[in-house]
Amino acid sequence: MVPTAREQQLFEKLKKSPRRLRSAYHDVMVSVWVIREIMGDQGI
Repeated sequence: MVPTAREQQLFEKLKKSPRRLRSAYHDVMVSVWVIREIMGDQGI
């Protein structure tokens, strides 16, 4: 799964974030990716 440019940008910002925020954000990203896989990449 390749992140989009926007996700990549967010990820760069994330690297500078506090750990707690980072792990919360990571959970969100994983959820988004899982949903995308299920939806077949449409509309998200």
